[in-house]
Amino acid sequence: MKCAECGGNLKVTGDTHRYVESGLPNVVLHGVQVRKCDKCGEDEVAIPNIAGLHRRIAAMLVTRNSALAAAEFRFLRQYLGQSSMDFAKTLGVTPETLSRWENAKRDIPPVVDRVVRLLVVTTQPRTDYSADMLAKIRPTAPKNARMELRLRKEGWEAEKAA
Repeated sequence: MKCAECGGNLKVTGDTHRYVESGLPNVVLHGVQVRKCDKCGEDEVAIPNIAGLHRRIAAMLVTRNSALAAAEFRFLRQYLGQSSMDFAKTLGVTPETLSRWENAKRDIPPVVDRVVRLLVVTTQPRTDYSADMLAKIRPTAPKNARMELRLRKEGWEAEKAA
């Protein structure tokens, strides 16, 4: 395999990746190929079935017993394929209020947390995971317990805690 940046050779260096590209600081993927270019040092991760991975992350978030954190709330909005303007309209709030929730400037009301979880389990999720869309996802500082997922033949599954 060749590096997309410089054309150098890629060497597999691991099988675990902290998936901050999702916008969630606490997601760790197991069973993926992590590669490093021997020429420029660029890292690359091969993540198959991103739609399935995001579906599993969303399921883990909505079935958890604790309140959604701001980054998790934003992830679920993006998972549903909603712009912040459209999602604010869906929830009946101003875009500024939605922004405050997603940026942890204001607590997410429990009823909104429940409505978002209901939307996730009853709405067809986004399936377009283009590079442009993924580039818009912003990583945030870790605050919650890690989510660990393993790639299996059947798809992504939650990794059991040791």
